[in-house]
Amino acid sequence: MYIYKENPYFLEFKVSFFQIIFILYFLFSNPSLYSQNKLDSVIQEEGFTYAISLPIDFKKEKKYLLGICLHGLYGSGKFMAKDFSVYSHYMNMILVCPNGNIPDPSRYATKWGSEESVEYILTFLEYIKRKYNLYDNHLLIGFSQGANQALYMALRNPEIWQTVAVLSGGYSDIPVENHPNISKIKLLFISGDTGPGEIYTLKRMNEKIAFFSPYTKINQTIIKGHIHETSPLFAYNIFKWYIKDNPRFNKTFWLNKGDFYGEFSKGEDEFQKGNYSKSIEYFKSSLKLNPVYPLTHSRYAHAFLLSGKLKFFKRSFFKSLEIHTNDPTISRKNIPQLFEDLRITLKNDDKLRKYFIHYLESNLKEYEPMISGIFSAEINLLLAYLYKYADDEDESKRALENAKTLFLSIEESSSDYLDFQVQKKIEIIENF
Repeated sequence: MYIYKENPYFLEFKVSFFQIIFILYFLFSNPSLYSQNKLDSVIQEEGFTYAISLPIDFKKEKKYLLGICLHGLYGSGKFMAKDFSVYSHYMNMILVCPNGNIPDPSRYATKWGSEESVEYILTFLEYIKRKYNLYDNHLLIGFSQGANQALYMALRNPEIWQTVAVLSGGYSDIPVENHPNISKIKLLFISGDTGPGEIYTLKRMNEKIAFFSPYTKINQTIIKGHIHETSPLFAYNIFKWYIKDNPRFNKTFWLNKGDFYGEFSKGEDEFQKGNYSKSIEYFKSSLKLNPVYPLTHSRYAHAFLLSGKLKFFKRSFFKSLEIHTNDPTISRKNIPQLFEDLRITLKNDDKLRKYFIHYLESNLKEYEPMISGIFSAEINLLLAYLYKYADDEDESKRALENAKTLFLSIEESSSDYLDFQVQKKIEIIENF
């Protein structure tokens, strides 16, 4: 279990041996292990287009559970993966989200076709099984029209799809002769209750539950106030149900402790409103539930900075960069503003600036082997500004040269190049 000191801002974790091993592996493993797991990546291979999210500690030889998500109309595998990978990334699960196989020109998308999509999905499953070392019990998730397809598939082939979660579907076109197979699968119906789409699908869900009830007990979850769209909230409830019904997930990090992303989202809302002290409390709660989620770490540090709690900012800043480095699948687009706000904070305070120059220089020596080159580049550029404000031209020039070398090493095709506006930073350095 976790034990927390009385310090209101920093957490000291007392965790199981298994969790300690995971954290150590996470912090010191080669970041290239995660290069495939870009949350916005789309793979086109062997006739399939799909998004994939690998577990944070992915190793090719390790065995994993498999989750397959089927999107709704107007949707795609990529957008479905964004919501569900928030959690699957920290589970012993490979998540794959294929695009439908039926062209849908009127919606500029693809869709599913009940029996017309069966062979396509089964072939896709065999393709994924050849690529990865997987357990046999696969989780099938469907949203809207994808929920129709998921339920159709499960009742048609219950020996393949033993665990199924269907979200906000209409549940039509399911052959009556397959209805008794409902007793052979573990099934969760889940829906919101707000807006025309969800009011309709909620009605259809209740009708199906009433129809299936004579065959088996049906699991049902209704999310109050939720409209007809996928979300991390839906994903959390589905995975929480899945964990409960699967003993293999007893040691999953850290979903079974609570909704870390939900707490992060509350903190982000407060952060955007300028309520930094309140956001810190939510970020602290999120870190209790998942101590290695990069977005929480960087926002935690940023909130300390903007609330004037610089002592706590110092303790969290470099660690947040290290956590981000070890999980490059998570967006870093908010971090440039963190550096800019730090520069503004230090610009006109001579005493504080001098103190932070020493802090940045000494910690950079320690952390540089453990943080991404883009972070080292930003730190050197920040130091160049701070030395300039202190009228130390030689040190400012040295830091600028370091920054330029590091920025030039960032690949133009990388997300960092765009998120950190690398070309603009190089121009700033050349005209400093």
